[in-house]
Amino acid sequence: MDIKTNIEDTIFSDYDTVVFDMDGTILDCFTKQGDAIGVYQTNPPYKLTTSTMLVDTDGNVVRLEPGIRDLFKWLDKNSINIGIVSSGEKEDTTFEGQPGVLVLRKFDLKRFINYEIVFKHDINKGNYVKPLGKTLFIDNKDENLDDVDKKGQVDVLNRGSFENWEDLLQRKTAILNLNLFRLVNYGEKDPINAALRFYQDTLDYSKLKLKVDSGRFITPKESTKLSALQQGLPVKMSALINTLQSHWKDTGLNEIRDHVWNEDNWPRCFQKIDNAIDIAGI
Repeated sequence: MDIKTNIEDTIFSDYDTVVFDMDGTILDCFTKQGDAIGVYQTNPPYKLTTSTMLVDTDGNVVRLEPGIRDLFKWLDKNSINIGIVSSGEKEDTTFEGQPGVLVLRKFDLKRFINYEIVFKHDINKGNYVKPLGKTLFIDNKDENLDDVDKKGQVDVLNRGSFENWEDLLQRKTAILNLNLFRLVNYGEKDPINAALRFYQDTLDYSKLKLKVDSGRFITPKESTKLSALQQGLPVKMSALINTLQSHWKDTGLNEIRDHVWNEDNWPRCFQKIDNAIDIAGI
């Protein structure tokens, strides 16, 4: 697929750099038995079986996520820097010998990556995802997103919050209207949109949580939506606190900054943020 979308219509127009995690984000690895493994557990040489799938010398399978090669090509064409920060390091192996590097080469992705490529075992990604202009980091694990977000320099996006990479190529307005929970910065450049999206998400969360707590049936789609909200709301609230305090200093939100990570504290956090929005006059 050759992406024809104008970058100015998408969320990527807000960024100079996009940094990707690897396992579970741009590709998935499995044993012959179908058990999930990390790319560092695969062993070269690799053989392509299709343009998006390869096998290693032991028969393990590496599957490139559909659409990711086209996305890399499109980002590169639009002068967006691309980086990789992964914990999938094979110890006692040189950089060029890392399975992750070899897999990127085999899938013909490495040529698009003009920023850092980091493979470090057991790392705090907050120390390795460095901003280059306005930067977005995409990962499938909350703890990695939290570590990066706490630095306050890079926007973060959970790979689990959208189904297909093509979803991110929709117009910004479509993404907001569909409430896909794609962005975590809650409209950093526009506090009004930030407040509206916060109210919509907290309303949806409260309705779904009430259904679950009262034992009422929820559909698979509602369950997926609730899970996305439970994963995304802490990071979103933290980012919204930063947004509000960057525009209005006396919001009184510092006292709840550490409480957004515990769902039991959310009712209080919702109220405090609502009060801050009122104080700001949004």
